[in-house]
Amino acid sequence: ARIIEPQKSNNKEAYNLASNLIKKANENFEFLVQNHLSNILLTSRGVLSITSHVQSSSNLNASMSSEDSLSSSFTDKPNTSVVTGTSNQFISDKLCLIIYELHNIRYALLELVLPQLEYKLKSNDLKERREYTKLLSKMFSEKDSTLAQKVPHLWEAYLERFSDANEDIRKICIQHICDFLIQQSASIKSISATQSLSSISVDTTTLHSMG
Repeated sequence: ARIIEPQKSNNKEAYNLASNLIKKANENFEFLVQNHLSNILLTSRGVLSITSHVQSSSNLNASMSSEDSLSSSFTDKPNTSVVTGTSNQFISDKLCLIIYELHNIRYALLELVLPQLEYKLKSNDLKERREYTKLLSKMFSEKDSTLAQKVPHLWEAYLERFSDANEDIRKICIQHICDFLIQQSASIKSISATQSLSSISVDTTTLHSMG
């Protein structure tokens, strides 16, 4: 995957090429990516059925020849098809990393995808809930991030994680408080308003990670 680590740092030329292709891609590609990622998000732990994707993207076949190189930006596989099972599983396994990089490269690709992450934050699957809490902690707290304003329901779902039943997830949120204070000070008001911080048990390890 050329747009995610470690390939992103190890081969910056390939990353820049993939990034530029994604930025310049047409609306058909934008639709294809959103549809593909949405299908993965909607399945259990992201295993996408090849048949459902072929059916949903059949109207894009005419434009696929120009998009083949773009699909390889995600998978780093030969440009045979974006709907291979191997590619689907790879994207599923690296989905949080891919979402993070696409958000930085071209927000429009995720405009319909990001609201769906609310369900991942509320997932009964602890591992999944933890993964997306980490992802969104980073995305919300970054300098100049406007994600909270663009997807307010997702922000509200994230705030609820400060009082999550699982201690590890609460710690993940707390560990990003310093980032919010420095880079997203306006968001601290929303965090405080939830009155979640007072109910969080913060141990010595968590406090050290904030220092």
